[in-house]
Amino acid sequence: MSEKRLRILFVANPSSVHTQRWVSWFAKRHDVLLYGYPAVDPKTWTHPDIKLAPTMPSGTVPVWTTIKIVRHLRGVIRDFKPDIIHSHYLVPRTWLVAATGFHPTVATAWGSDILQTTRFQRYMNRWALKRTDLATSDSADAVRILNTIRGQGLKTELIQFGVDTERFRIAQPVNDLRSAWNIPAHAKLVVSPRILRPLYNGQTIARSFISIANEHPDVFLVFLAYNADASYLESVKQILDKAHLMDRVRFIPSIPHDQMPDLYQSANIVVSVPDSDTTPVTLLEAMACGAMCISTDLPSIREWVSNPNFLVPPKHHEQLVAALQRALSLGTELRARYVAENRQIVEARASQDHEMKQMETLYLQLLKS
Repeated sequence: MSEKRLRILFVANPSSVHTQRWVSWFAKRHDVLLYGYPAVDPKTWTHPDIKLAPTMPSGTVPVWTTIKIVRHLRGVIRDFKPDIIHSHYLVPRTWLVAATGFHPTVATAWGSDILQTTRFQRYMNRWALKRTDLATSDSADAVRILNTIRGQGLKTELIQFGVDTERFRIAQPVNDLRSAWNIPAHAKLVVSPRILRPLYNGQTIARSFISIANEHPDVFLVFLAYNADASYLESVKQILDKAHLMDRVRFIPSIPHDQMPDLYQSANIVVSVPDSDTTPVTLLEAMACGAMCISTDLPSIREWVSNPNFLVPPKHHEQLVAALQRALSLGTELRARYVAENRQIVEARASQDHEMKQMETLYLQLLKS
């Protein structure tokens, strides 16, 4: 632990489990305040270890309220007197922090905020990064993009969100979710843990499941439907209903993060095939728990999954079908080898405790520079 107790103001989405995990780690060691954007009702806040700053109701930062939000944030800075401000997700949180004129600041890109942006967002990202002291992201490819956006002079670091490797581990699930979801005990589970929105290609996963369903009658498909796009969720259901396979598919409304190890430990295969991504924490958690993982063939994913048998192009139904077939047909010995290799990779390169200590060191270096 750092000898100096820091005062850190985070500007981030308080509803995200990734925000909660990151901020909570530092809240145990330093004086931390979270400025929530979008704002949450303090009465519904269930994380007593994380102190919320008073915030303005906010949605998409309309032009006519931006000045008010920046002024309000400046007031929080004046009252809290942070040593450092750390914004998570560039659009628009890093913009707001940059507009306050405070230093030193850290900005962390999450993925879509640099990979799927409009011309205006790219302009504002460049403007804000020129006023940022350190930028981080969780893949080498994302760090490269950050340097491209900003140009020369930006200090960048690769920092993972990390995995709690004590909780996410290879073991029998405490609660085998087959029983809770009315799935036969002998069934094999293909799990899609990503949000049901177009970016994550749930339709492609559904069509691929249809292609293997007759050959593998013991396979069930599980989607997490939390925070889903309602129309996209309905389209996925229609695809499966038309194939008369809804009885072998489960749409789970939500799972508390502390039960996610049960999900991955219950899964035989975890599928994550978005059009774009940095390093998905869901992938690392699944690898840590011993699930076979099929992922999109993207530069950031190749940093973790090198086996071409389990990497597929986005929206490529035939190759996803082939990857599912290969994963389902693996012998016990070969599967055990893949599982062990995945676990070793996560332990060596994605421990939450290690990554957050690295971030803590970077905070201290910024304050000394």
